[in-house]
Amino acid sequence: YFQSPDGAEWGEGEACSVDWSQCPLDGGISVGGTVCIDPTAPAEERFKGIVAAERGEGFDEFHARVREEFLRDRPDDIDPKALAPWYFHTFFGAVSADGIHWRVLPDQLLMQVSDTLNVLTYDQVLGRYVWYGRCWWHFNRRCIFRAESEDFRRWSRPEMIIWPTLDLHPSQDWYTNGKTAVPGSVDQHLMFSTLFHRATDTTSVQLFSSADGIAWSQVPGGSILEPGEMGEWDGACVFAGTGLVPLPDDRMGLVFSGYPYPHKYPRNAATMTPRRALASWPMNRLCALEAAESGRFSTYPLLFSGRKLVLNLATLRAGVVRIEVTDPSGRVLPGRSWADADPIVADAGDHTVTWRGEADIGHEDGQAVIFRFQLKAARLFAFEFK
Repeated sequence: YFQSPDGAEWGEGEACSVDWSQCPLDGGISVGGTVCIDPTAPAEERFKGIVAAERGEGFDEFHARVREEFLRDRPDDIDPKALAPWYFHTFFGAVSADGIHWRVLPDQLLMQVSDTLNVLTYDQVLGRYVWYGRCWWHFNRRCIFRAESEDFRRWSRPEMIIWPTLDLHPSQDWYTNGKTAVPGSVDQHLMFSTLFHRATDTTSVQLFSSADGIAWSQVPGGSILEPGEMGEWDGACVFAGTGLVPLPDDRMGLVFSGYPYPHKYPRNAATMTPRRALASWPMNRLCALEAAESGRFSTYPLLFSGRKLVLNLATLRAGVVRIEVTDPSGRVLPGRSWADADPIVADAGDHTVTWRGEADIGHEDGQAVIFRFQLKAARLFAFEFK
């Protein structure tokens, strides 16, 4: 257990303890698991995590017994690959009051093959625990699944949410999920998914986004993270971690792992030892809606609290942004037309929009409005209301 004030300098680690006394198998390993903080749990279960059964003494008998139990009680919830002993994973929940002293819960959560990054989250909008992991259901190519639970004890059958689509090469898999969220938000979901290129034995990281954590879209524009130069510590392949966090100097960062050797060959203890670093971006500037020359778009009718519209944007040389406000039927609000809009020429994360010097949007409380944007040589990263 380590802590850091800035994501770069880390203090002395403290060893965690894990109590397996309630679990039917004594001892286990974490298979690429993550920890989440549960804002709804009693103090003794504030931290939650996932651990997997470890091969060892009594493992074969354990596997046969839990397979029989799962086939009897939940036959539709088993990953078929998990029936084979060499692929066997059974997962248990772990809880902690402080993130250091852990207690493994007695009942298995899923019988599912997911031998890499398993991301556990608590979705405050849905009021449920959500688990993102790996599955192999798409012609034996790696994909990403999602499962959920109301009580952290019994989980839904995993459902595949991201898989290799027809635009990918047949040798490419979605290897890890890297699920996280925009810092400070509860409903702006992001996924830094690592794409494995089997043919060249390397990786790249692509960005996905979602408004609900269920339906995902790949953000256009190519890779967001690539390996470094050949011979460097991250020159062969990189894997994104999880937990996009705010950093000093108005930036945000994500931990990633880098390797100087390909992922599969040569494969030994030395080549599989990673180094870790932070990838960072200006706050809330992972991607943008860009008009290289000129363009327009309109929002859906929006209901919101606040009286001001604040933009995170950057205009290039000769660039400008203007905004018009209408009601849902398209009638322009008085004094809020494009002709009234003060031209925006800025590179700022918190620029307040004005119309002839007035910052108030001009709508009635509880009224839905549409915002029409004109962009010329500009990038719009985000907007919010204050």
